Amino acid sequence: MAAIAATGAAAGSSGDIWGDGGASWSPAGQYANGPPARHPCRERILPTRRSVGGCLPCPAYQSNDAALANLTAVERSWKLDVRSAATFSECIHCLLRSGEPFMVGRPGMGAPEEVACRAMTGRTHAMDNLTLFLAGQRRVLKQLNGILTRNDEDAMSYARCYAAAINVSDVIVRVGGGPYMPLRKPDHTCARTGTKHHQKADVLLAQSGHFPARVIGDRGLNPWFLAAYHMRKELLAGKEEANLLPRVFAWTRALQGKTVLVVHPFNESIAKQLSRGSRALWGSYAEHIMPPAIRFKIVAPPQNLARQTENADWRDALDTLIERVDAAGHFDLAMIACGGLGMLLGAHLLATNRSSLYHGGELQLWFGVYGRRWAAELAGNQALLNKSLLANWVRPSAAETPAGAHGVEKGTYWR
Repeated sequence: MAAIAATGAAAGSSGDIWGDGGASWSPAGQYANGPPARHPCRERILPTRRSVGGCLPCPAYQSNDAALANLTAVERSWKLDVRSAATFSECIHCLLRSGEPFMVGRPGMGAPEEVACRAMTGRTHAMDNLTLFLAGQRRVLKQLNGILTRNDEDAMSYARCYAAAINVSDVIVRVGGGPYMPLRKPDHTCARTGTKHHQKADVLLAQSGHFPARVIGDRGLNPWFLAAYHMRKELLAGKEEANLLPRVFAWTRALQGKTVLVVHPFNESIAKQLSRGSRALWGSYAEHIMPPAIRFKIVAPPQNLARQTENADWRDALDTLIERVDAAGHFDLAMIACGGLGMLLGAHLLATNRSSLYHGGELQLWFGVYGRRWAAELAGNQALLNKSLLANWVRPSAAETPAGAHGVEKGTYWR
């Protein structure tokens, strides 16, 4: 199937907010007349304010329940997780049913946020020298995020594209706090490099204006991990939480009958796990977490992190990724986990009238593929998933493990 052509700009304002004249860069071969106006790497985009079928902003989540004051910190956190996940899962469900293209973005807590915070505000801790800052962050971008930059200006160009992808997102997932937690201060200046990672993401949210009406918690985006946690915490959870759990999976149940494109480097392992069937991975939760009749397509992104290098630079890598995604043909929703390119890919899909959710690391758990980050919890808490289910979970294959993977947080996604 031919690549989907751009049909014009999505609704919303755009403009050059960095004073560089909206310097353009067109992904090679993707657009006959240059990238559409909403593509972040062409024009420095101001935040969108789209309603997307009347679904946005998401319904307000109220957490000021007096009953929470009498709970332990663990119990309070659990109730907030389940309640907010239910509310915002239904918001994503509404987006899926709207039939309109949308993007759910998710800033992380690493080098992309460091450089984007600097690009977005122009202000950072007084002790941070720009030259030294970029030298260090360029190394981290390559090692941990697969973003290879040619020089300092190229790194700042990536940073502006990343910040603009946050602006163009219709909804943002806030890791380390949902809409019910105030933004960390200061919300207009980046903290010292290498510290307060959540604060950098909060600065980007403050600059975008998404907080709080267009912000959701991460449990609503990755409800399968909440379900696994519930299996271990059923004695703690009360009737309210048990009744809310079906709502937590509102958007995953809505995938039944749809075509889902999975953009993930573990394409072989994911295909193997899908062949087992969702009940082998999730037991009695299968109908909620991965309902039948989902048509899956899988695209492996180019790998450029650690000692692996497939592309000349991040622009070339994004070109390659876009070509692979377009070659996959039609899909109703893209679910993305591909390092520092993921947010930019989501923005490209929105610019070409396609929908996406950017998940990040926890997406692999949906398919029963785990790595070092989760191994200790899975091994130490067998009740997290019963042993018969765990027997069907796998680690990524050797072929899916890049050279130097141990240097990426000690092999966090792999071994």
